[in-house]
Amino acid sequence: MSTKKTKILVMIDWYLPGFRAGGPIRSVANLVDGLGERFDFSIVTSDTDYGASEPYAGIEPDTWIERGPDYRVWYCSRDHRGYRHFRRIIMETDYDVLYLNSMFSLRYTIYPLWNSRSMKPEKPVVLAPRGMLHAGALAIKQRKKTWFLRGIKAIGAHKEIRFQATDAQEVADVHAVFGTQVDVVEAPNLPRWDLPAFQTRDKSPGQLRLIFLSRISVKKGVHLLLAALREQTAEIVLDLYGPDEEPGYWEQCREIISELPDHVRVKKCDPVRPEAIPQLVQAYHAFAMPTAGENFGHAIFEALAAGRPVILSDQHPWEGLEVAEAGYSVPLNDSVRYAAAISEMAAMDEGQFTRWMQGARQYAERYLHENEFVDRYLSLFRDFVVADPE
Repeated sequence: MSTKKTKILVMIDWYLPGFRAGGPIRSVANLVDGLGERFDFSIVTSDTDYGASEPYAGIEPDTWIERGPDYRVWYCSRDHRGYRHFRRIIMETDYDVLYLNSMFSLRYTIYPLWNSRSMKPEKPVVLAPRGMLHAGALAIKQRKKTWFLRGIKAIGAHKEIRFQATDAQEVADVHAVFGTQVDVVEAPNLPRWDLPAFQTRDKSPGQLRLIFLSRISVKKGVHLLLAALREQTAEIVLDLYGPDEEPGYWEQCREIISELPDHVRVKKCDPVRPEAIPQLVQAYHAFAMPTAGENFGHAIFEALAAGRPVILSDQHPWEGLEVAEAGYSVPLNDSVRYAAAISEMAAMDEGQFTRWMQGARQYAERYLHENEFVDRYLSLFRDFVVADPE
């Protein structure tokens, strides 16, 4: 019996050429790059980048566009993102598996899920929560998320879904929310396959250049990072790269910045395209993000891959960072220890810091070599592979 390629219909709020939404875009782009030879992907997304007002230039919306030999994209215009539009897409698209790339998106999770259950109930659904069921993430906008999850359970949709968990913690998160009887398969996020050339950086004691590379939001902990700089005695530069996500939040951050000592400088920078990230990160000493919850963190991996240690909270799957001299993982509520981690890295001389740069790079290399990514994703879709009769 010969097999044909399984057709996967992906729903995601933002996709390439967009980049401002960060990790979710990279997750799906790396999925297509890594598994395109085994699956055909049809991706439905917005025709406008996260936080942008103008659609992508040169892209025709509301029609299928072939973007590569193994995938095509439907860019929904602003006037074609309603319930009936997704109903039409579900009804008219030939697919074997519906893949939802968010837990709480109205347009790209709720509408497709509801329509698929009513029109094509025989088609399996895989949902990637992307860390949104982590306790830290659920605590943000808690009431809205609680009502949503109650609705999902009330109609029994969770019993018909296969959840993709990216690590053991997310398996536990899914079970904590939906019960231990739901279908969960662990398949880690696919990272960028090509590591940048390793480059060192000069380091003097009492100086530190930090980069934050993510959305400017409560969840990502920008306010915690800024607060940790209040009592620093070293000369520190912190550049924040990322879009504003929450109204009024950046104003709160600016108030903290105004209280910082003169030898601590903070600058807010525009988001950067993914292909520019490796070289950008290597201009700094370390990556810092006291996040409230990450199921992977593409920016974290890319910093490690670029040979730059990370200074994080403990709400992520990256274990053994300090032992590997690849970074710090500090309890989220321990602001004193987080500030101390920054001070310790600032105090390092060039010899010490070189070891930590090498430790970060080696940590990323081990992650790539020790995980059987393709096999994990074949397992995720194992029951849905379509075969042609002889």
